[in-house]
Amino acid sequence: MANKSTAQEYVLRIYPHLEERTEKKGIVLAVETVEIFTNFRYDIVLEDKRNRNDIELKIIGLHAPAMLMPGKGPAVGTREYFDLNGIYSIRINKMDKELNEFSILITPERIYIKKHPVNAFITAKIDGLQVTKI
Repeated sequence: MANKSTAQEYVLRIYPHLEERTEKKGIVLAVETVEIFTNFRYDIVLEDKRNRNDIELKIIGLHAPAMLMPGKGPAVGTREYFDLNGIYSIRINKMDKELNEFSILITPERIYIKKHPVNAFITAKIDGLQVTKI
């Protein structure tokens, strides 16, 4: 389905991560809601598929955490990938089948966003900073 949203509903945070036990370098893709929940910190349920340089994240819905401890913040769902180097297509699918696609370049030193979707329901950030197209 084509991009139809004009309101930002989600943020895709992309950041490097070092796996503590193996010390293997990875990349985390974290999908967060823009909406801040005031009673609980919900989890976003994600399905993911990786085929070479294509990664697809499908947003299934929200899930209440196992321990219902009060908390405030966005709902978050994460996936971690290892051994990424090069250009990747990252596709995010919402429950209503709406799709946004990013193109990112991952090097050992940096992560760059090469292409952003138009009229996106999700924006991308790297290391917590808003990133512009290169």
